Amino acid sequence: MWGMVGMSLADNLKCENWKLVGDPANGPPGGNSWITNLFSNKRQYSHDNICDPATIYMHSLYWSVMTITSIGYGDIVPVTAPEYMACTLGMLSGAVTWAYIIGSGCSVISNMDPVQTLFEQRMDALNRMVQEQNVDNDLRCRLREFVRESSHLEAVERSRHLMQIFAPILRGALAVDLSRRWVNAIFYFR
Repeated sequence: MWGMVGMSLADNLKCENWKLVGDPANGPPGGNSWITNLFSNKRQYSHDNICDPATIYMHSLYWSVMTITSIGYGDIVPVTAPEYMACTLGMLSGAVTWAYIIGSGCSVISNMDPVQTLFEQRMDALNRMVQEQNVDNDLRCRLREFVRESSHLEAVERSRHLMQIFAPILRGALAVDLSRRWVNAIFYFR
């Protein structure tokens, strides 16, 4: 959610900057800008009112969204050097914004299961060590099997430790419920 808020703020900032840079009042008299180009170009003439600030804002926002999403249709293009600079900065800020949002999303997804993350980190460390130390292949397999089995044992220990925080009645009910699967598998106890 914060990524979307940040992207919206960055997009609005780019929009305002693009609008400011393209405003004919800020350039040389009779100068060309993306705004004058948009409203006077025969090929893509806009029937909108050039004097309406909301119209200019909507065209600026359109350009900003097209830039940040990397679509870029090319219908609103820079014409002057300051516009090219603003456009370049807009593209860079869009790239950084997307990289941040994608990185944050990947970070959240990778940390969703801390137990699995710990297991993978241990297995990666083991694989690096056996590779660097040139450990025999049979021993490598035994070491990996041990890490896999020890992760199951650690899960049982975590469960046992967690059960200690409950009251004795709840602990007993939980033990019965957890045991039901293997107890029901035994013919004598059915």
